[in-house]
Amino acid sequence: MEQRQSSVSEKETGRGLATWSTEEIERFQLASDVQYSKLVAVAHPLRETIYQIEWNRKSGFIDWLPISSRGKVDRLETVGNMVSEFVSADNRPVIAAINGDFFSYTGTPSGLQMVDQEIITSPLKTKALLAQLQSGGHVFRENVEMKAKLDTKDGEEPLMLDAINRPRDARRQDVAVLYNWRFGQSTRSLEGGTGVVIRTGSEGDFRDRLTAGNVLKGAVESIGPSSDLPIERGFLVLTAYGTKAEWIRRHLKAGMEVTLSIQYEGLQDASQVISANSTLGMMLLRDGKINESILDFSQSQNLDRHPRTIAASNGEKLVFLVIDGRQPGHSDGMSLAECASYLQSIGMRDAMNLDGGGSSTCYARRPGERQPELLNNPSDGFERGIGNAVLIVNNAPKGELHRFIVSPCGTALRIVAGSKIKLSAKGVDSNWHPAEVDPQRIQWEVRGDIGELDSSGVFTASRHASKGTIIVRGDHLTETVHVEVMDAISELSLQAERPIVEPGGETRLIFKA
Repeated sequence: MEQRQSSVSEKETGRGLATWSTEEIERFQLASDVQYSKLVAVAHPLRETIYQIEWNRKSGFIDWLPISSRGKVDRLETVGNMVSEFVSADNRPVIAAINGDFFSYTGTPSGLQMVDQEIITSPLKTKALLAQLQSGGHVFRENVEMKAKLDTKDGEEPLMLDAINRPRDARRQDVAVLYNWRFGQSTRSLEGGTGVVIRTGSEGDFRDRLTAGNVLKGAVESIGPSSDLPIERGFLVLTAYGTKAEWIRRHLKAGMEVTLSIQYEGLQDASQVISANSTLGMMLLRDGKINESILDFSQSQNLDRHPRTIAASNGEKLVFLVIDGRQPGHSDGMSLAECASYLQSIGMRDAMNLDGGGSSTCYARRPGERQPELLNNPSDGFERGIGNAVLIVNNAPKGELHRFIVSPCGTALRIVAGSKIKLSAKGVDSNWHPAEVDPQRIQWEVRGDIGELDSSGVFTASRHASKGTIIVRGDHLTETVHVEVMDAISELSLQAERPIVEPGGETRLIFKA
């Protein structure tokens, strides 16, 4: 296990911490250029458990993309269920997933979300965002403003839009919000304004996809009151209030042709965008320097420790981190400044704080498995429904069996003398996709006085300390597991680190030595 130390100044943490000591607990490959690692970082008196997914930004077969449940922003859903929905609909292999942006109770993410160049939802301004570029790189941006306008042919001043697929902010009077089917079945908008239905396409050719930098043409279908208008495919719905409703009444009529254009400065080449757009959504690092605003320790939000989800980069690698919290003994959680200083210590140059707290979630697919599994410990004790998630997808071609993966131990097994463990051989191809393994063609061999392996795959360790190997052979492939049998237990940990038991109930506790 790897250990490293890094400096943390008192100003950066606000708590007088001296050093982080980081130990790698687990690491495995997700794809050819993608690694997952579980780390424990200690800076007395803090203990943090960190789940990290990283890959080289030049990896040609790896994509990340933000998704919402069923492709809409009208409901809350867990990361696990969003992964299942995506795989069922898209049939692309998801190798990892984390929670995304802050969100409203209706399930609408707080900031700009763009998927495959399509604008799913957008406020007028987004505090911080990460964009995947069509050229293959990625970029962090701050204070990004949407410039969206509706034009008519009469040459009059256009109507400037304030949001796309978002609930109207009732505190603002002069507002225009645009909707398409991504918002759900209806606008759920308030009374007192004007609604416009705009036809953009026809059956089978909807042309209602909203993208930046392109002009979308349509024709006014109807104009009427604003309250809760239905949204159908092939149509856009515009609701406006105050002076912007007056603009509609003056300039639009049924049958009139209109054009819609949407722009974001610096995002002309963006294909995917995930944002951080709330009070706590912000950049933690810019060009390797800590955001000065989070070093103001007179603000309680800068001292509070919580679970965190973070997107970061060192220029070459893109890294997603989930930090557990609110679980003393397992993980305390970090303040924003502690997050920033830790990220500095591991060489990150830019970093953005996504949603945290009970929303912080990390899924990853173990080698040889077909589905990702939940690997962190959400602070609620269960997965929370959220607005969107970030998926990492392996688009590399699938091939033949390339190597064995011995489950559950990989290439190294430490086991207490006299104890038992069931082993199985799984397979991956050269791009780390799962590959079929025929158990009838597998041969197992134990080398050294370390124990015995029966025909069902159960390995029973010897009664004394020893070292040796277990060899797996088949289909011209060989895999070696290095085994250490220990005669004393140095540490005992509970596998379910936060078991939940109802009053008067029972539960089975499994400990790992």
